[in-house]
Amino acid sequence: MSYRNRTGLCGLLIACTLAVASACGGLDSVKVVVTPDDGGAGNPSGGNGASGSHQGGAAPGAGETSSASGAAGAAGAAGEAGAEANGGEGGQIIVPDPMPGAPTVVAVSPKDKLIGAEPTAPIRISFSEPLDPASVTGDSVQLKDESGALVSGAVSYADAVATFTPAGRLNLLGNYTVNVSAAVTDAGKTAMEAPFTSSFTVKDGVWGKAEASLTTSTLAFDRSSPLALATDGASRATAVWAQITSGSTYDVYAALFVEGKGWGAPTKINTNTASCQYPTVAMNASGNVIVGWIEYDATTLLYSVQARRSIAGTWDATSTKIDIPPTTTYTVYPGDVVVAINANGHAHVAWDFYYYDSAASPAVDYYGVYARHVDAAGVWDATNAWLTSAQVGSSVSPPAFAFDAAGNGFAAYQFTAGTPLKTNTIVQRYLAATNKWGTSAVASTPSDGYAQPVGVATNPAGDAVLSWERDTADTTYDLMGSHYSKAWSAPVVISTATTTISSARTMAAAAWTGTSFLVAWAQSAGTPYDIYANEYKTGWGTAAIISDGNHTSVVPQISADGRGNALAVWYQQSDTAATTTVFPYDVAFSRFTGAADKWTDPARLSSAVAGYRYPQIVTLADGTSIAAWQRTVRSGKISNVNGVFENDFQ
Repeated sequence: MSYRNRTGLCGLLIACTLAVASACGGLDSVKVVVTPDDGGAGNPSGGNGASGSHQGGAAPGAGETSSASGAAGAAGAAGEAGAEANGGEGGQIIVPDPMPGAPTVVAVSPKDKLIGAEPTAPIRISFSEPLDPASVTGDSVQLKDESGALVSGAVSYADAVATFTPAGRLNLLGNYTVNVSAAVTDAGKTAMEAPFTSSFTVKDGVWGKAEASLTTSTLAFDRSSPLALATDGASRATAVWAQITSGSTYDVYAALFVEGKGWGAPTKINTNTASCQYPTVAMNASGNVIVGWIEYDATTLLYSVQARRSIAGTWDATSTKIDIPPTTTYTVYPGDVVVAINANGHAHVAWDFYYYDSAASPAVDYYGVYARHVDAAGVWDATNAWLTSAQVGSSVSPPAFAFDAAGNGFAAYQFTAGTPLKTNTIVQRYLAATNKWGTSAVASTPSDGYAQPVGVATNPAGDAVLSWERDTADTTYDLMGSHYSKAWSAPVVISTATTTISSARTMAAAAWTGTSFLVAWAQSAGTPYDIYANEYKTGWGTAAIISDGNHTSVVPQISADGRGNALAVWYQQSDTAATTTVFPYDVAFSRFTGAADKWTDPARLSSAVAGYRYPQIVTLADGTSIAAWQRTVRSGKISNVNGVFENDFQ
């Protein structure tokens, strides 16, 4: 310690002593000895501190007391200490850095390069020493996803550990980067020498151990009406089904799922006193919902297509009758309703219909397909839009919808007509700018057999895929595929077998994963029906069996997370023997991972022994999925639905 520093320290001590003495009643008994300092050896900027000892005069001799000179000397010494600390302006003492050197990250959780991180765990960064808490902020400590987007969350600090707590669940199979900038400083204001970065991958989901009922009612369900699911793509989903409220009339019920809260109580959707069947549902990114169904009025003995919307959480006061029957003397029977609601709030309903001419010889059916549009304000178009007009001796498959981010879309189905009867695949193109439907041709070869359901999917940019069945003389069964990018490509065979294709309710399911399209279907490979899948990237791949090959498996459904991953679910024969009341079917699944570009081995999803059927699946923004299905019980040869269940993949 230098001579001048010693005097400065002494001056500081003296000043403290004087203050204590003054508080105790005076300075008479205090002896102060100050060694003069010429003030010239200090920092020139010392100013007031350097001159303090001189202003106090000469040091008193032994035994002398001088309050004036002592106080002045103390002030001068204290001032000189201040000058040494920060230039003499203010005379403040700076707390020294308790651990000299730049702070470093010594540990991070999840650890760097970890595969299998928990989707709900916070990120903790441990440092080599205490930090300045003010430097630990949302700007200096960040989490980014694989696209480089910032993850919303809160940053906190305690005991040399910075913690980032995400606002929601992290994405299943998501890749994340932890970033700590050099703006982080230690308690002594020393900054990190370089930024810190680490990365980790979130684990995949697992299904719950047991399914849960969607309703607490024990009254009967409509056995002809499959349950339907829809999602906003973020954190909500809606399920609809037909169930008796009282008496023998079926009503339409809907239940809302909110991530983190679960399923709400079911709500009755139909507002008319009528028997309701075949409900379907769609949901947009804002959480707005449209539900469509077929309604039978026992008083008028007429069927109608009904729809009801939920906008901003409020349902329309009543349902709307959508169909406007053609001018005909025959009773028109609508069926197979499909709905869609776009990001802009505009919604669509399509359905097929038939009427029967019993006076003809022989008697003959007429089939056709209609659509109708409603704008965001709830104003429906004045008339139906003909997609395919009713034709004598015809038949039609249920229509399928797919819409892109701009509100443009497709309605696809098969139509059988002509002499001799041939089945054509029809795709209608909807343009939001004109609110018109028009033919969007696919150069498909007319096939033998009956009209079968088709699969169609689009991506946000408007590209699409279409798949359908083509029969040849009831001996060869091909699954065809075509890709749309401003125009449909020439169809190609995308199946590897030529055996029968299952077409119970759905034939081919299609979905956009975020990086490619997937199509799944059920086709016999000898004895059992297997679930096949094919992928379209820049072209079609090779079809692969994704079920176990040992159990007849049918009615696949696909849902994807938008980041290249997807889940397929279906139902298959169980190993449990049938009884007089239960013909067991299991719900099974397979996982498609975009990084590996392959399907996982299939596994059972349902947990009990029951007659499960018609599973549906939707996926939320973070990759968690919800599946729902019916449970049946046999009465003689008839299977009646006695429950609707769901399970979560998270």
